[in-house]
Amino acid sequence: MDYVFKTLIIGDSAAGKSSLLLRYADNTFNPIFHSTIGVDYRIKTVNFQNLTIKLQLWDTAGQEKFENIVQSYYRGAHGVLLVFDLSESGAMRGVEKWMLRADHHVNERVVKVLVGNKNDLEQQVPQAEIDSFCARFGMKFFSVSSLSGAQVQSAFEALVENMIIANKKEPQKPVQVTHVVVQEKKNSFFGCC
Repeated sequence: MDYVFKTLIIGDSAAGKSSLLLRYADNTFNPIFHSTIGVDYRIKTVNFQNLTIKLQLWDTAGQEKFENIVQSYYRGAHGVLLVFDLSESGAMRGVEKWMLRADHHVNERVVKVLVGNKNDLEQQVPQAEIDSFCARFGMKFFSVSSLSGAQVQSAFEALVENMIIANKKEPQKPVQVTHVVVQEKKNSFFGCC
C-alpha cells in the first residue's frame, strides 16, 4: 500500500452524499432517500499512476443536529469533497458554511474538491456563482450525477491525484556519517598513597 487517505464527503442534507459514495465505492444507486445518521464508511482500494491507494471514505450527516459528531471526523483528513445539489437554487449558501467548517477543522494541506451533484436534473445554481467560489478558494469543480454515474469517477480521481501531490513521500536522504576522533587523555596523578 503506497498511500492511505482519509476522505470526507460533506455537505447539506439531501445533497446526495450517500448516493455519491455508493456510486463510487459500489457502482450502485439507491433511489430511496435515507438520511445518514452520524457517518457512513466505505473503503476502496484503487490503483492510480502505478500506486496503490486505500481510500477511507467517510460520508457525514448533513443535518445540524449531528454537527458535533461530524466535527470529530475531520481530524487526520487528507481530502474533502464538498457536495451540493445543483437543482437547489440556494445550495451555495450551504457550501460556504461547510467550507468554513472544513477550514476550521483541517490543516491547509487538505485537498478540497467541489462537487455539484444531480446534474441529471435542471441546474438551478448559477454557473457564475460556482466559478466564483472555485476561483476564490482555488478548488476544482465537477458536475456529477450519482444516478447515472456521470463524472463521479473523474471527481474522485482528481481528489486522489491532488492528495498524492499534497502528501508526496519525501525520498530518504542518505545519512551522513561524521567521523569522530576520540583521543585518550592520560590522567596525571599527583599525591600520595
